[in-house]
Amino acid sequence: MGAPVRAQWITQDVIWTAWQQPGLEHLQLTEQEDQVLADSLLIGMHKQKPFRVRYTIVCDLQWQVRRLSLDLLSGGGQAIELWSDGNGQWTTQSGFAVSALDGCLDLDLAVTPFPHSLAIRRLALNPGESAEVKAVHLTVPKIKLQTSQQRYTCLATGSEANVEGNAGDKPEGGLYRYENLGTGIQVELRLDAKGLVIDYPEAFRRVWSQ
Repeated sequence: MGAPVRAQWITQDVIWTAWQQPGLEHLQLTEQEDQVLADSLLIGMHKQKPFRVRYTIVCDLQWQVRRLSLDLLSGGGQAIELWSDGNGQWTTQSGFAVSALDGCLDLDLAVTPFPHSLAIRRLALNPGESAEVKAVHLTVPKIKLQTSQQRYTCLATGSEANVEGNAGDKPEGGLYRYENLGTGIQVELRLDAKGLVIDYPEAFRRVWSQ
């Protein structure tokens, strides 16, 4: 008998740029037979100084976050790694419980729009439905952990999400309202057919995808 055939992996590359100030992110999302892997490198600005970050996020096939690894490639070279059981319990790489994050199922990384796609894919809302989530909020370049209460509302899916966007960016994935219940931030997110954010108004815009 020949070697077993490995299931084909689905990979997508995306580049986002910051809405106003200098900034660029290249993310590669790979859907494997047993997990979803996101690997990203980004350059941003904070207080007029540039910083570089690399992060990886591993999800199960239900788009629940299971591991986050983030390395600050500039400044003091800080790094953090967190593991989740998928039920709201988080630990460090060494296995120590991070009780302050209890109940968090999702991520919110302030320097990228990508984690919104994970929450939306996990929730799988129908038009008109909404859900509140508790997320791990991580700031960069000064790495700081806290929690954030958020709400996602599905406004439209598929061809119903007929809103104007950048040339070549069709929101087949839908239109969603994101609300940060602590800060009052509220924006509408356009997603492509694979569930990746096209635009986060006033913060990030997608400039390339394949």
